[in-house]
Amino acid sequence: FNDITIFTNSIYFDDQWASFFSELSISVRFTLYSLDRNKHDSYVGLVGGYDSVFDAINLAKKYHLDYRVNVILNEDEYLDFNGDLLGFDIEKKHLSIDLIRPNSNYEMNQYSQVKVKKDGITRPLKNKSFKRAIRDTRYHSCYTGKLSISVEGEVSHCPWNKIQSTGNIKTLDSQKVIEAWSKPLAESYSYCEECEFNFLCFDCTDLNTTSGTKVKRPITCSYNPLIGEMSC
Repeated sequence: FNDITIFTNSIYFDDQWASFFSELSISVRFTLYSLDRNKHDSYVGLVGGYDSVFDAINLAKKYHLDYRVNVILNEDEYLDFNGDLLGFDIEKKHLSIDLIRPNSNYEMNQYSQVKVKKDGITRPLKNKSFKRAIRDTRYHSCYTGKLSISVEGEVSHCPWNKIQSTGNIKTLDSQKVIEAWSKPLAESYSYCEECEFNFLCFDCTDLNTTSGTKVKRPITCSYNPLIGEMSC
């Protein structure tokens, strides 16, 4: 592997893990599920989970790890958010801000309105170089999948998708798995190839990644691009 990235909610991240990641040059991504302490703790199911994120950030700084903090916000939090709200010295380059992901394509309209309201008003227009655009596409896991492996060894395309897995890394042919991830997800599924939302979709599954055949479409998607209508 060229690189390894560990996604964690930080609860079990300590000096031992930080030292281990530093030794092997492993990148780490921490997730803050809300700016509200109680909401975050409720999501991870542990009182003190919110504080553990910032403890982990300090450890990442101490061991000079490559790290990012993914902050997931609801609409109100997103519109009000600025880096100072965290109250910690986290450089902007280490922050990644996300709205709570829409459940399906028909929610994209509302999602886009909130993004435009925030970004269109508060951020200046920037021109992105062609080389930068190609790089972002190449390393974006929604375009060309990355191997996501859970602590139990379950392999899937996407760290956000908990519905399906390809199998366990202990029993899968690793070369076949790696080859399966070398093509864009939108080319993996019939329907998705024709869908105008294929690069905005968070419904990706990986039922076909080692079989060599195409599934009808992700099981969580109810949109039919051939007629432009939801089937539910």
